[in-house]
Amino acid sequence: MSSIRRRSSEMSRSYRKTPICGMRDGKQRIVYARSKTGVEADLPLLPELEDALEHVPADQQFFLPKDGSQEPYVVESFGNWFRDKCVKAGVPGSIHGLRKAGAARLALAGATENEIAAFLAHTDTSQAAIYTKAASRSKLADSGFARLKNLSNSSDPLDSEKE
Repeated sequence: MSSIRRRSSEMSRSYRKTPICGMRDGKQRIVYARSKTGVEADLPLLPELEDALEHVPADQQFFLPKDGSQEPYVVESFGNWFRDKCVKAGVPGSIHGLRKAGAARLALAGATENEIAAFLAHTDTSQAAIYTKAASRSKLADSGFARLKNLSNSSDPLDSEKE
């Protein structure tokens, strides 16, 4: 199957009040294979998404159709649509940026490189290491600045002039 057909197939999957693509421990999950690598991702739904999907009628499919049609987006056109909406709203952003933001948020929350790689559907942790390193630097900077509160008199100059 060509990568464009595979991506189109991925995007055309719609949500019904049945498992999205899988269930584990009684919880619905998003399961997909990355078209670029074929690596499978098996992700839990965030509680906010579960709550929103509870309002979708049981007999209704949930997907984002192309403007003015009942056809689903292919991956590339959905990315373009999303970017156009971001520009119109005056905010930076892209679909890929959301993926990167998810990885960064996981890293800041203390996720391991393997946990981030699973989220990204990567087979190794080299990309995930970038996110954990950045998060570690950020946390180290925070903890370093927190130590400034422990100084006895932080308003005294660090250097004194010789008379």
